[in-house]
Amino acid sequence: MTAENQARFVRYQIEYFDRARTLSKGVPARQRLSIEARAANAARQLGRFAEAEAMRKTALATYAQAPDDQSWKSYLTALSTVIAREDATTEPLDMIPKDMVGLVCKDRAIKSDFDKATCPAT
Repeated sequence: MTAENQARFVRYQIEYFDRARTLSKGVPARQRLSIEARAANAARQLGRFAEAEAMRKTALATYAQAPDDQSWKSYLTALSTVIAREDATTEPLDMIPKDMVGLVCKDRAIKSDFDKATCPAT
């Protein structure tokens, strides 16, 4: 990612998170859930882990008001582990399909202990 693209990515993630935090109470719960879950992930990608966890918990409370087909609940549960690990990568290895892990590992600079333990030996 170029420096310009990285700067744009950061700006967009900050904007998304900030707008989600001030979301109108009139937004229907199902839409709110989607926005809050994505905002939690945006904060995580920015390395703002405490804010990410707080937004994840907000999204879980919203989920209780408008349960869906379990996909958001599963996502938010998995996100908890990634936030606790303080993983700010755009593709945490335990949140992508298992058959994609090898490809992502091949293209990623492996730094964390989790990535080292998860990526197949090359």
